[in-house]
Amino acid sequence: MKTFTYVVLFLFLSSFQTQAHVWALTWGGGAFSQGAIIICNSDGTGLNVAHSFQSPAGFHPYGNLLLASDGNLYGTCFDGGLFGSCTVFRYAPTTQIYTDVYSFDIINGDFPMSGVVEGPNGKLWGAASGGGISGGGVIYSYDINTGVYTDEFDFNSITGTLPYGNPIFHSDGKLYGLTTSGGLYGAGCLYSYDVTNGIQVNEHIFNGADGSNAQGSLVQGNDGKLYGMTSSGGTYGTGVLFSYSAAEGIYTKLLDFDNTTGTIPKGSLMQGIDGNLYGMTSAGGINGYGVLFSYNAANAIYTNLYNFNLADGSTPLGTVSQSGSILCGSTSAGGSHGLGVMFNYDLTSSTYSNVLNFNGSNGANPTGGFFEMIVSSTGSEQFSSTTSVYPTPATDKLNISFGLPMKEQTTFNLRDATGRVVYSSVDLITNGTKTIDVKSLTSGNYLIEVIAGSEKFTRQIIKE
Repeated sequence: MKTFTYVVLFLFLSSFQTQAHVWALTWGGGAFSQGAIIICNSDGTGLNVAHSFQSPAGFHPYGNLLLASDGNLYGTCFDGGLFGSCTVFRYAPTTQIYTDVYSFDIINGDFPMSGVVEGPNGKLWGAASGGGISGGGVIYSYDINTGVYTDEFDFNSITGTLPYGNPIFHSDGKLYGLTTSGGLYGAGCLYSYDVTNGIQVNEHIFNGADGSNAQGSLVQGNDGKLYGMTSSGGTYGTGVLFSYSAAEGIYTKLLDFDNTTGTIPKGSLMQGIDGNLYGMTSAGGINGYGVLFSYNAANAIYTNLYNFNLADGSTPLGTVSQSGSILCGSTSAGGSHGLGVMFNYDLTSSTYSNVLNFNGSNGANPTGGFFEMIVSSTGSEQFSSTTSVYPTPATDKLNISFGLPMKEQTTFNLRDATGRVVYSSVDLITNGTKTIDVKSLTSGNYLIEVIAGSEKFTRQIIKE
């Protein structure tokens, strides 16, 4: 029997011409009460439903939306499809066309509880929490160019089972992820998967004392280490915050969550512009309804930024993202209707604002991860067939050549494999070429976005 958790993902879009907008993926709500893709202003106003999920197609969407290199959004549904057992879907923002591109069949994976990430050669990668040979879930890929789905690896009790969060690409080129259970102590594993040779390795086996039942995803910090949280285990049994050095094979428990710091984190961490890690817990804090916190890994300093409550939002289950000095997030409960809220937290003024109350028709009980992106039409007037990006792989400099001078101010965004913007600028390109210094970036896969007016050009690149 499926256990249901409500999930929402907000996608923060920024533009030098218009106000930032928010796209959201909700588990419920919409015209058929089976989930919706919604769009609204970043202050919570002007909400519209872009798509209502409906069976027998995929419904009850889970996890994050991903803007892939083909300009489409991809995600997963927990129900529906040809076998009534979840789907991978595609949504085209410019045409508003929804398509289930793959229906899970249990044999090759089932019950995805997270979205996908993009790797080399246009392949999307994800983890399904069930199905596969042993029923413990799988790592899968989906090729957006050929439409081919592949069950890449089947989890079992030794390798770990029931992966909830999506895997991420590390700068070493491997996928890294977490399982909620399995492994030697039954508390889950931190694993790596080499996409070139299909080798899976248990990098760390949780033992309870150092954490157990990790339900979120990992994030790679600026120092190259992986950071994550478990929802239970540790000194107080209510979860830990940890780091893992893939280069050295060293796992370090950084913090034991307790009632003061918050308890039972179920989402993922985000590294802010200031280098701090930001996250939320689903419980604990002064009011018992969870906290928003920061953690400075360099100095081992934890700060409780905000204690959630019933009136302004409670029980956050997801991840925050950053837009300027504002952290953006959601809670799964609380607010005017008790169905959760969207909130902003200003790091400059230390001010929390409830900007949207979910009421059922616009979604309910949200949780999920956030990232900043731009979705616009893809015309051809300025981005002609002569537009090129080189060299790739890039070592020191990345060049974007248009062949001719650009007609207007042009925005350049460079995103890492998690969707985080690691470089952004707005320039008038009078000589037809833009050069970006990428020497300080870690090795790995990136996406370059170039936006001019209503047109957008995207290209995947590799940094050596």
